[in-house]
Amino acid sequence: MESSYKDFAIDIAKYFLDFLETSFHKRRVPKRSISSKNENNLLTGVNLRKYPNFKKDVLSLVNENFAKKELVIAKGKYTRHISSFILEAVAKYTESLTEETFEEFQDLVSNSIKTIVKEYELDLESAKVQFLDIIKENIASFFVAPLIEVIQEPLNKKHSFGEDLLINIDDELLSLLADKAEGAVSD
Repeated sequence: MESSYKDFAIDIAKYFLDFLETSFHKRRVPKRSISSKNENNLLTGVNLRKYPNFKKDVLSLVNENFAKKELVIAKGKYTRHISSFILEAVAKYTESLTEETFEEFQDLVSNSIKTIVKEYELDLESAKVQFLDIIKENIASFFVAPLIEVIQEPLNKKHSFGEDLLINIDDELLSLLADKAEGAVSD
């Protein structure tokens, strides 16, 4: 019998606690909300404060009641300043590159190219594809990966999204360097 009084008292205490916390109003997320991330926690919005020129163009578009209907975003048009700590890390990395690193890279690539020329003697297109793959792999291992390693720690300390940023930097840098190599191979 004593436990039933105790259970009853606990139920009444919970009831009044619920009343005091919510005044019996249901707590729920508003129907309309703005979120910069989706349910998978992926970024779906852009922080305009980071891109002042883009912010200016977006605000002018809004203030003109979308008279232009669209805002063209060309690659490289809206950029942000690179943090000084990243610039310092990159400068330190580039200073650490030695002539031996470049010679080792060049030797490895030229030996691979000689092998490919023998293997694909009659098929120039396949040889070109193989050249580019080898050059890209070696650029990644000799230059991009060590640079990413240098900036990884300071970037992760500074930004919560450092890993995503590192992947983007890795892809962009590799793409940029590989495009230059592709131009040289095509010539």
